Amino acid sequence: MTRKEKDVIFYGSDKQFKFSWSGDSFSYNGKRGFEGIVHGIERRYKETASESAREEMEAKYMTERTCKTCHGKRLKDVVLAITVNDKSIIDLTEVSVVDALDFYEKIQLYGKTNADCS
Repeated sequence: MTRKEKDVIFYGSDKQFKFSWSGDSFSYNGKRGFEGIVHGIERRYKETASESAREEMEAKYMTERTCKTCHGKRLKDVVLAITVNDKSIIDLTEVSVVDALDFYEKIQLYGKTNADCS
C-alpha cells in the first residue's frame, strides 16, 4: 500500500468514493467522501455524551507510547548515530543554552572540514 493510500485511510479525502450500504429497512448506493479513521475517532470523541465511550476511545486510541526505535527522540537511528565530540544532536538539545554555547565554542575541527566552517 502506498503512503498516499494509507493517508486516505487514516485522514480521509475530499474525493467522492462509490459507496453501498444496506440494512434491514434501508439501503444506499451513491458517492460519498471519506473522513478517515483518525478524523472519525476524533469526531465521535468530541460528539459523544457518553463518558464510558470517551474512556474507551482514550484507552484504545489515545495512549502515549514511546517509540522503541528512537525512544521518543523523533529522529531516525542513522541521524542519532552521528556525533560530534561524543554528543548527538539530541544530547545538545537537552542541555541549557549556556552549556550548548560552551560546547560549540570548544569544538575543534580538523582538515578540510575546518576550512569549510570558517
